[in-house]
Amino acid sequence: MRIGLGIFYPGLIESERNFFVSVPPLALAALYAVFPIAPLMGGLIGRAWRATSL
Repeated sequence: MRIGLGIFYPGLIESERNFFVSVPPLALAALYAVFPIAPLMGGLIGRAWRATSL
């Protein structure tokens, strides 16, 4: 909600407006990069754990 208001707030200078426009997509891109890798690595580690356990 605050981000949506921040883009249209008339008192913001250009750099602050750019911050509100650029940070949420970067955060979503970071989440997209981390979360598909985490289950893959968890599956590989779990498979190796089961394969080596007695």
